[in-house]
Parts: sequence; structure tokens; C-alpha cells
Amino acid sequence: MSANPVNAWDMLALLATETTLGVTPAPANQAAMAALAVQCISCTTGPAESGVVRPMQDRAPGRDMQTAFVEGRVMPIPWTFDASLKTRAAVDTASPLLPLLKAAGLVHTINGGSNVTITHPGQPIEGGAFAGMSLYRYLGSGLATHQAEVLRGCVARSLRIEGGNSEVLAKFAGVGMGKTTASGQSGVLGRIDSITLANGAVTTLTITAEESYRLGLGYYLVESEVIQVTACTPGSTSATIARGALGTAAAGHTAQPLVPYRPTPTFTGSPIAEPVSTVTLGGVATRCRSWSVDLTTGMDLLEPETGSRYSQGAKYTRIDAKVQLQLVLSADLVSMMGKGTARPNLALALSQGSGAGGVFTLNAPNTEIVGFDAPDTPGDVAIADVSLRLRGGTGAGNDTWNIVLT
Repeated sequence: MSANPVNAWDMLALLATETTLGVTPAPANQAAMAALAVQCISCTTGPAESGVVRPMQDRAPGRDMQTAFVEGRVMPIPWTFDASLKTRAAVDTASPLLPLLKAAGLVHTINGGSNVTITHPGQPIEGGAFAGMSLYRYLGSGLATHQAEVLRGCVARSLRIEGGNSEVLAKFAGVGMGKTTASGQSGVLGRIDSITLANGAVTTLTITAEESYRLGLGYYLVESEVIQVTACTPGSTSATIARGALGTAAAGHTAQPLVPYRPTPTFTGSPIAEPVSTVTLGGVATRCRSWSVDLTTGMDLLEPETGSRYSQGAKYTRIDAKVQLQLVLSADLVSMMGKGTARPNLALALSQGSGAGGVFTLNAPNTEIVGFDAPDTPGDVAIADVSLRLRGGTGAGNDTWNIVLT
């Protein structure tokens, strides 16, 4: 038995926008698959797909609690994705996180030669702003790629953006429909130490029963050929494969390792660093140690229904936004405490970064300060945690906040 650990230090994630919710896009070639790659801090895709497992409700004749288990519908599977916001080649190019923004139902508008704006639309599904996302996760690289899986039909329920004392970070969380397209077939792709294929025309792969539990539906690499596993029943001794996938050449292989196919990506851009960060609240520039914005996107999957193993669509509900500031409380900023009592309407602007294609700004035109304590810190400066309530304007539409990437 191999004692090699599954490496997570060299992790790669791919983000693919789905044309149809729950249908994983099929890349045309290796370059198209590599173009989906995004650097990330961490990525989780939830547990292995399984329907809700319950004890059989008929009572056993003996003293056993049950004699069998039954499986129900697959409930939404949670996922998370944390990444740094990166500088772009030009001020009017799309964000690399665009599939995540679409999964959150956000409008991403490229304003030629100027900037990119991101905001909440009134009707993300009907208006076309929302699109499901397939999230690919890998652990390891090269011949040490031990695991890969795809979570399809993803929606982003929440987004947290933070900065001030770090580069600008974006933390998405949501749920996906499932990890397979065929009932009972694994969505997790694992490594097999040795396979043999007589020539490039063979479409049946001989395996052991134990190895069948490592073969999920998806792409694998053997030497320089990519093969696609299209069917594999757990416990069986063979799998159905498609040869020469993603534009590679089919060939014979003798006693070669089979690993999940991990494209070779090319990453661009740099993190938006923390030294250049400003906060303006009610027209007053404030000193701020850190800030965070929490957005509830209102996107979710529909409740599972009879006649299907999976959720069958997305829905949108009300949105919410909150801002947290950690302020250095100077004499001039004592007025913030009075504003927490009087609750005047204050416009907020958070800005971080410098240079074309590398400036993040969040605008919230209607905020009010939540009353806060003045900290007693003898021998030190006062650092106050200040929360802001955000609300929409009096007109139609969703104008609680907007993001500008300049």
C-alpha cells in the first residue's frame, strides 16, 4: 500500500461558467481547460455526493434497530473559495473571478477604457446576470495528482471582501447540485498506479474492483494522452473510456500510472496590496486599520422536488450587506460616536490599490453607524470596531452598494 500523503500545498481550482445550470461545460482542448484556472488561497467542495441516507422505517423482527438503509435525494453540497483580488492587464478587462460573480447573480459590466463595475441587479435570473458554475478542485500536481473532483450547479450564497491590513481578499461560499451526472458513479477522481492499454483504439480499461472506487467520471492523464472516463460502476473490473481527449493523441501504454488530468495554467496579475487603502465616511477621510464587507447575495438552489435526485434550478431572494471598520479613534473622529446616536445618512467609499487595473473601490451611498463603545486602552491608542448598516435608496432598483475596479 502506498504511504504517499495527498498533497494540498499544490492545489489548483478551475472555475467554469455553465450555459445550463448543472451541466458541466466540456472544454474543447487542453488550452481551453487551462484558461479556467484561477489561483486561490483555499477551496473546498464538500463531502462525497450521497443522497440523504436513513434507516429503513420498517422495524426489524429482532432487537436490531434496522435491517437496511435507504437513500433519498441529494441535498445541496456546500463549497467555499477564497482568493486574492488581482490586478488586471487593463482597467476594462474582466475579473478572473467572473464565474464566481455570475454564480452570485451579480452584474459585471466592462466600461471600455474606463473601469469594471459590479453590482446587484433586480432580476439576476431573468436578466441573464446569473449563471451556474462548475468548480474543479485538484490536490497535488504531476504524477502526485492524487485527487480531482467537479462540483456542478454551484450558486454563491455569500461573499466577504476584506482588506486594509492585508491584500484585498474575496471569500465566496455557496452550494452546488452534485458531483456526478449518473446515479451511483463516483464524482471523485483518484490515481491508479499502473494501467495497460494495447493501442489507441481500446476503449475498455481493465482495473481491479478496488481501483473502480477511484475512477470518477472525468479526465485522466497517462503519459501524454488524456483519456476520459465515461462510465465505471463501483465494484466492477472495467471502465469505459474515450481516447485522445482534449486534442491529445491516443497511443498504447504499458504499466503506466493514470492520474487525474491537471492542466498547466498561466496566471497573471498581482494581489492588490494593503499599503494604499483609504476610507471616506460621510465626506470625512478616516484612519482605518482594516475593513470588511459581507454580502448576502440572495442566490440559492430551489428546494429538492419529487421526480429528481437533484435540485432542479436556482432562485433569488432579498439581499443584505454589512460593513465592519476598525478605526483608529482620533480626537476628530469622536464625532463618529455622536453619529451613532443621531444616525445621519452617510456615504461610504472604501478604496485600496494603485495603478491602472489595480484599484478596488466599494461605494455604499446610504449607510448609518451602529452605536459603539469607546475602548479604554491605557498607554495605547483607542481602536474601535465600528459597524455600518447599509440600505437601498428611495428610488427603484438595487443601489445598496457597487464595486468599481479601475
